Amino acid sequence: MEFKYKNVLILGYGVSGKAVEEVLLNKKINYKIFDSNINFKDGKFISKYNKKTIKNFDLVVLSPGISVYSKYVKLAKRLKIEVISEIEFASMFCNKYIIAVTGTNGKTTTVNLINHILTNLGVKTELVGNVGTPFSLTYKSDATVSVVEVSSFQLEKVKNFKPNISVLLNIDYDHIDRHKTFENYSATKFELFKNQSFLDYAIINKSVSKFKCNNKISKDVQKFIINDDIYVKDNVIYLNKDNNIIKVCNISKFKHINTCLDNILASILVCFIYGLNLKDIINEICSFKVSDNRMQIVKTINNVTYINDSKATNIHATKYALDALKDKDIVLILGGFDKKLNFETFFNNIPNNVVKVVLFGQVANRLEKTCKKCKYLNYVKFDKLIDAINYCKTNAPSNSYVLFSPANSSFDEFESYKKRGDFFVENV
Repeated sequence: MEFKYKNVLILGYGVSGKAVEEVLLNKKINYKIFDSNINFKDGKFISKYNKKTIKNFDLVVLSPGISVYSKYVKLAKRLKIEVISEIEFASMFCNKYIIAVTGTNGKTTTVNLINHILTNLGVKTELVGNVGTPFSLTYKSDATVSVVEVSSFQLEKVKNFKPNISVLLNIDYDHIDRHKTFENYSATKFELFKNQSFLDYAIINKSVSKFKCNNKISKDVQKFIINDDIYVKDNVIYLNKDNNIIKVCNISKFKHINTCLDNILASILVCFIYGLNLKDIINEICSFKVSDNRMQIVKTINNVTYINDSKATNIHATKYALDALKDKDIVLILGGFDKKLNFETFFNNIPNNVVKVVLFGQVANRLEKTCKKCKYLNYVKFDKLIDAINYCKTNAPSNSYVLFSPANSSFDEFESYKKRGDFFVENV
């Protein structure tokens, strides 16, 4: 894709913004940076963001942390300056086969699993996007396949981004503080498919197949449905290929992987579509280990087992974690940065094996009000995560599991769920 822009403004100077800068420097394209959290330092930064300072830019590359509803984006729009996401920008410099995965939950596990399978079977890949390494750095990679984790924030301003295989794992209530409504949030997820054509593949979960946003998927795209075209019956995975039912394997092969089965089904389908042998795919899944911060067993101390599930940043993810431990006594550590999620249904239906809920963080006061409204009184409340951990040290019953599955994001105390998980592990 031809890059037609002459003067670029990088809006936000975090990991993504710095990656965009690296590309622009390499391509000798004029640019400036604005970040409200950074004091004006040198000529590459603009100190004020107003009509006078930005009117000569013809492109703004938006960091995922900045909302499309922000005053910065609104001003650029009024001045008719094009605004795109970092994912869109990166795709302009990518000539690789693109496999892109989004969804409320399971994105990181799924892209890691797909990347694991492809790499071990001799495909030269790069794992990029929301998983940690910005997609923009693809310009210097010699990989043939880009496996991209894509968040709703990154999809807000895509224009021509066009994956060869797109995957939508699920949609549940999340990031309503950012997207304003669930309808906005779900529509943003379907932006992943809008540019795909008859040579491309769209994989969606059956649970979202009836969403109105499905009209963003072209009828020409080759479409597959998780739990329909690939499904489990009597503990056996089956794949429907051209109306021929193929028996894949028994799900007992994957009992060591503490992840949602849909993530495994999606990974099998992606790698099969790419052209890999089913038997080889299954063998590689059997050697896969889930990454840290997702149901990570940290340590057992005084007959209490501590589990780090810091990546659970919404209610659905925490429900999954609880279900995975449904035969254990659980002390649940819940809290963090308030994403304005509604916890009433959660507390009205909390499993009986949860012996105590330990609230912490910015959201703790609102969660306490919800507990009282739901007449759920089996909780304690703290301001900081360290206090919640220390409470569990002295109060968790013998043979119980302390499950750190916050159901909220980390930004009240930590810059990422990973930093929060590292803190939990270190203090345990």
